[in-house]
Amino acid sequence: MARSSGVYGEGAKPGAVPRVPVQDQGGHDRAPAPGGDGPGRPGRSGGTGGPGGSGGSGASEGRPGRVRRALRWSATALSLLVLVTVGAGYLYYEHLNGNIHKGRRSSGASGAARTGPNAAGQTPLNILLIGSDSRASDENVTLGGGRDSRGNPPLGDVQMLIHLAADRRSASVVSVPRDTRVDIPKCTDPATGKTYPPVNTIINASLARGGAGCTLATWENLTGTYIDHWMTIDFAGVVRMADAIGGVEVCARQNVWDRPLPGVPGGSGLKLTAGRKKVQGVQALQWLRTRHAWGSDPLRARAQHMYMNAMIRTLKAQNVFTDTGRLTDLAEAATKSLHVSEEIGTVKRLYDLGTQLRTVPTDRITMTTLPTAQDPQDANHLVPAGADADRVWSMIRDDVPFDGKERPERSDWRTGMARSQQSALNSGDLPGATDARDGSDAGPCMDVYAPYRW
Repeated sequence: MARSSGVYGEGAKPGAVPRVPVQDQGGHDRAPAPGGDGPGRPGRSGGTGGPGGSGGSGASEGRPGRVRRALRWSATALSLLVLVTVGAGYLYYEHLNGNIHKGRRSSGASGAARTGPNAAGQTPLNILLIGSDSRASDENVTLGGGRDSRGNPPLGDVQMLIHLAADRRSASVVSVPRDTRVDIPKCTDPATGKTYPPVNTIINASLARGGAGCTLATWENLTGTYIDHWMTIDFAGVVRMADAIGGVEVCARQNVWDRPLPGVPGGSGLKLTAGRKKVQGVQALQWLRTRHAWGSDPLRARAQHMYMNAMIRTLKAQNVFTDTGRLTDLAEAATKSLHVSEEIGTVKRLYDLGTQLRTVPTDRITMTTLPTAQDPQDANHLVPAGADADRVWSMIRDDVPFDGKERPERSDWRTGMARSQQSALNSGDLPGATDARDGSDAGPCMDVYAPYRW
């Protein structure tokens, strides 16, 4: 019997259509697809066999299988990526929350009542910002000096109230110089349980008599206004924040060097040439602490307002809230630098607070210093200046903007009645001698007290 030919296959009769081996992509022979009768011939599935065709139903089943496997792998990889990203985000969020130091909102006696919402559900927001001279760490001792005072209770050398209007269209900021004599109420330190009796002394001592909560109670009694939150920052925190922002522009009209002079010890160490300069890190801290070179404590407050206004302009120009990288840097610095009252002691609440503050136009942020007079008991101290100081606090209580840009016809936020029916004060009714600056004003420069020029 003749051996069968590979051309016709075993038992194939002469004249039959040859079964031509099909080569795969590697060049190896394989049998034609079962549904195909030869190259280029239609198979039962309607496909074409051989090169250039679909290879019939077998090939049509192979490719979708590979696609399904690829999709499954892609979905699995994407799911893992999402899980890792979400997990990392959660861990970072918890890391930031772990950075935040919190304390009791109030630790002193105060009769101030919380302001109720108006018909639109709006209420003003009051935040007390305190700069502490704490030397409780090596870093703060290095930055602030005074190694002999390490471990002493901190003093609140910078204190300012930020009042955010009920409609969030304006903000008013009032500083009280650190040497202003006021009534400090009975306070209990939440950390130690120690109770301090009421006392009449300079306001910076309030921080050492029960922490920031005692300073808040002091301000509530001074202003007659409920204060929602407090924030404190120390020397190291100022340096971190200034570096995270990337520097803040300030201006001195003459060369300035705040240094010890005969009979006048101390000094911040600030040394700048005249003109506009960007300060950051330690130099930013020196600017904020300088007092002798400006000539007085109220003038130091003016320099601090210049810095704060410039910082706000810088942050707005950087689009921090839409730039993830910048926001992350600032969040890291802020959560490490700020101590806050417990009700805002999470990243989310601080972020929400920040979004409310950023809605205020820069030219409607007005900073001023409480009018003061020389203390008759001590020429080195100050006291609130009677009717002028009372007017400032009345404007805060009545939610009357400092800037004079409010429309006269606007109704009162509490009742919907015309403001003239509610308050004798109008927008911009600050006392004539008040040193007020709006946030958009980049023009002023600080005059340097002559002995500190170089």
